Order: sequence, then structure tokens, then C-alpha cells
Amino acid sequence: MHPDGRPAHFSCRPSEAKPSAEQEKEVQAALCLWLKTYRYPFVANQPYRVMVYARTSPESEPPAHKQNLITTLEQLRQTSRPDTVKRITLVLEELTEVPEELYRFTNVEVVSLAGNKLTQIPEALFALPRLKRLDLTGNRLTENSFTIPPGSGLTFLNLQYNQLTRVPASVANCRHLTSLWLGHNKLVEVNTDVLRKLKRLEDLNLYSAGLNQLPAGIGKLKRLQILDLYYNNLRELPAAICRLRRLQQLAVSENKLGNLPKKLHRMRRLEKIYAHHNFLASLPERLHRSRRLQLLDIGYNAFRHVPAVVSRIKTLHELDMGHNRLTELPASLANLPNLEKCYVRGNPLPAELPVVRKLEARKTEVFH
Repeated sequence: MHPDGRPAHFSCRPSEAKPSAEQEKEVQAALCLWLKTYRYPFVANQPYRVMVYARTSPESEPPAHKQNLITTLEQLRQTSRPDTVKRITLVLEELTEVPEELYRFTNVEVVSLAGNKLTQIPEALFALPRLKRLDLTGNRLTENSFTIPPGSGLTFLNLQYNQLTRVPASVANCRHLTSLWLGHNKLVEVNTDVLRKLKRLEDLNLYSAGLNQLPAGIGKLKRLQILDLYYNNLRELPAAICRLRRLQQLAVSENKLGNLPKKLHRMRRLEKIYAHHNFLASLPERLHRSRRLQLLDIGYNAFRHVPAVVSRIKTLHELDMGHNRLTELPASLANLPNLEKCYVRGNPLPAELPVVRKLEARKTEVFH
């Protein structure tokens, strides 16, 4: 895993009978697609390894219809009780169009058509009356590939790894949408006139979306709680972003930022800031007024000293300033009452630091 939890590479080893070449290919393809969007919920200051054990026992698994789940085209066509199905997952099926049979499933709540070759999505799919979650990751969709009708009940829409250049206009008809994932496209702009109509939007993913700037209109997304801007080309954030009073997680790592907005403290509910791999050398002077801030990751930047405001953020549980240009650590770091982990590796620091001994004496883990 990369330090921020993104998969770097993986291997798969069966513990019993060796699978056939075709089975192995299918497993690898499915894992590759999943790992494109997955992020392991653990952040470190260097790459790390994760081992996961999975067991499949086809003989003991209940039939798909008893699970309210469809996973193959054959099941989709042969099911005699479409009214019992809640979830349809047709991943890596080489689909070039949405199967007509899918529209029989009027009680389906979750549909995944990820990893296919779809270029158009019929309006009938969005019109399924109970559909809540739709995953269209890894297809060939543009902003003109579909029209979502008014009254859509979608709460989650994943359009990552497609060919979008802007937010599709009809997304504005998803008035119940709480999560919108647009990462891994090549967005020319973020047309906030569409996003502003999503009054319930809480989670906006613009990971590696090719953005050179973020519009001021982003500050009008009043209910937003998570904003992911990893891996773009942003040199600054608009001051209006500080109007996001409900934001809990701000992820702006792997950009070209030289500073963070001065009024960031106005995000009263902010809990986590991920800003590693930028060009930061200072922090907003009033950041300590963010009274819920627990995690501050500013590793791999250009800090020559620990900003004074850091020692005033009494709510901090985790601080990462690894791989900067620090030559000393202030004694005031020992005054952070809730600090559990402190990462300072990769800095030209002395081998022995009194503040490190003080932190370790109070059970703070220091990675030095």
C-alpha cells in the first residue's frame, strides 16, 4: 500500500487447489477494478503491506435468488422472481449496452455495471423506482451519454474512470444524492451550477480529475462533509471553500499548493486534513480554532520549522510532518494533550530530542 492507503500492487495466492487459467484471469480482473477505487483505511508515513485472507465455498453458499442478488447475465435472464432481487452486479461482463432484462427488476436498490464498455445509459435505468445506488465505474461514458429524469431517488452515483469533461447536467435531477464520485476523469471544469442543486450532497470525490483550479462556487455546497481532491494540479484553493461549515474531511494531497486558505478555521466541524505532497511552508495562523481537528497530515512539503499554531491545536490526535526540512522540534509539542501519534521521519533532525522523550513518556508514539 502507498502511505495514504492506495494500493500499489497486489498478489493473489490460492491456499488449496490451483485455479484454472481462466479463473485466475477473472479473479485478477475483478481485483484490479476494485483496487482502482479502494483506499485502505490506514494512513502511514511509508508504504506498508496488508494481507487479506478470503475463503470461497460455492457448495455452502445459498443460491443467488435467496441472497436477493444477481451476479451474472444468465441469472438476470433466468430469474423467475425479479421482485425479490435487491442487488444486481454485472461487473466485467463486456457489456456494450444495458441488458433489457434488467428493467424487470422494479425492486432493485443497488446496480453495478462497472468495468464494461458502455457508451450510453438509457433513461429507463434511472427510472427504476427503488434504485438508490448506481456504480458505472470504468466504462466509456461522456457527459452526453445519459439523461437522468426528474424525481430520481439515487443517493450514490459512481462515475469514476470514464470520459467526462464536466459534471453531466442531468445529475442535478438527483435531489436525494449524498455521494457523487467523479474521480479519474479529465474534467475541464467543475460546473457548480449543477452541484448546487444537490442540496443533500455530503461526499464529493474529485480524485485525479485533471483539475487545474477549483471554482469559488464549491463553497455553496453547504452540506458537504467529505471533499476529495487528491492528485490534481491545484496551485491554490478558493477562499470560498471556507464556507463549507459542515466539512469533516479535506483531502488535498498530491497537488501543487503553496498555502492553505487563511480562514480554514471557519470549518467548525473539520476533523481531518490531508495535505501531504504539496509545497506548503506555513499554515493558517488561526487553524487552532478548528476545535474538532484530530488529524493533520502535512508530510512531504517544504516546512523548515513547525508552525507555532500546531502546538495550539489541542484536539490533535495524529500529526504527520515527515519528510520536510525540519531541523528541530519545539518543546511546545509536548503540550498537546491528546496527541497519540507524531511522524517526523525524513527530516534532518538531531538523533536525540528532549521533546521526543517527553512525548514518549506520555505514551505518544513518535516515528523519528
